[in-house]
Amino acid sequence: MNQPNIQKFKTQLKVTVKEFIDFFLFDTPYENCLSFPHYYQVVLCQDKEISFQKYQPQPQIGQISKRPINFIHPVKEKQMFAPDVVHCFAEDVLYYFNQDEILIEKEVKFAKIPYADSFCCRVFWHIYQIEDGCQVNYGFYIHFFKSTVFKSKIESSSKKENTEVWEKCLKQVYEEGQNKILSKRVQNERQQPKAEIEVTQQIETQVEKVNQIKEKEETKQVILEQEQQESQILLENNENQQQKQQLLIENKVKEIFVEKQEQSSDQKDLNLKLDKLTQLAYAIIGLLIIDILFTIGK
Repeated sequence: MNQPNIQKFKTQLKVTVKEFIDFFLFDTPYENCLSFPHYYQVVLCQDKEISFQKYQPQPQIGQISKRPINFIHPVKEKQMFAPDVVHCFAEDVLYYFNQDEILIEKEVKFAKIPYADSFCCRVFWHIYQIEDGCQVNYGFYIHFFKSTVFKSKIESSSKKENTEVWEKCLKQVYEEGQNKILSKRVQNERQQPKAEIEVTQQIETQVEKVNQIKEKEETKQVILEQEQQESQILLENNENQQQKQQLLIENKVKEIFVEKQEQSSDQKDLNLKLDKLTQLAYAIIGLLIIDILFTIGK
């Protein structure tokens, strides 16, 4: 099979790749359409009955995202016995290399036209960062699966239609979008100082609130410390009072114990004296009895 005849177009825009992606490629509403890709199908290509889905997975740096698009496309070059419309089944493949480069490939297959199984159309967008903006490369070619005598006719009609889309529509729309992006950028830059002031005021307000809360917390902490100190003093006073009471009780017990010991000692002395008196009385009685016996004996 011969090498495909690739048609290439390019333009430079004074916007960053990220700005281009956000405005032209992602699902951001554009001119009463779901997004710019949807606008491209409906307005620029005049397609009908479009089944337009979102990228899966959501485009992120370093990922490959895909989405199917089914639609009916009008045939602009009328041919004898040829249909007025062609049923198209497309798939967008988005390669998000990094924040400065992105590639989109669209493969469109056809149905309900002669030789639909012999070829498909492939379109690509390559956007990458340059010094003053971004480079947009757009291209397409017809990929033939089988040989057909209508190859040159298919290629020429496709070339004419895609060239017309680029020159009369797509390039102009990109330039208009560039102006909108730049205008929005200037507006954001003008609003930025005001936004910074508002942010600063919000920060100051938050700082003031934090300081007020901090002061309240510090006041609560001081009051709590004072209450703790007072409680500690009361506790110490109670402990001192308890110690004094305990000491008084111990002293009283000691006094009672000493007093009882003294009473016990006096009782012992008294008993000892009584014992001695009793012994003395017995001795005297014994002497008297002996004396009486001697007297009787005489």
